[in-house]
Amino acid sequence: MENLWIKIVLNLLGIVTFFWVRFANRTDKTKEPTLKFWLKDNFEQLIGILLIDVAIVMLVFVGGLQLSLEKITTLPDWVQLTGDSAIFYLTGLVFALFGYELVKKTILEKR
Repeated sequence: MENLWIKIVLNLLGIVTFFWVRFANRTDKTKEPTLKFWLKDNFEQLIGILLIDVAIVMLVFVGGLQLSLEKITTLPDWVQLTGDSAIFYLTGLVFALFGYELVKKTILEKR
């Protein structure tokens, strides 16, 4: 169970990394950023991403799927050793991007 919590934290770190990179690359850097403004501006995308990400993690990984990257010789050693923990982080990062774009195109652009 302890290992599961580490994977969940890694998954959330992937989501936070995505939003941090978006924040660092924002076009209007003159305004002072606040957490309240960020939550108001990104609330729909964040909820969409969390729902998609949690569903994927629960369906695929929590059910017992164990990934071993040791047989893929083209990967660096550190990636091979982290195994499914690296996949949890990448799932958070990649599905944050996909979820953000999905919510943006299906909800925000239709307003």
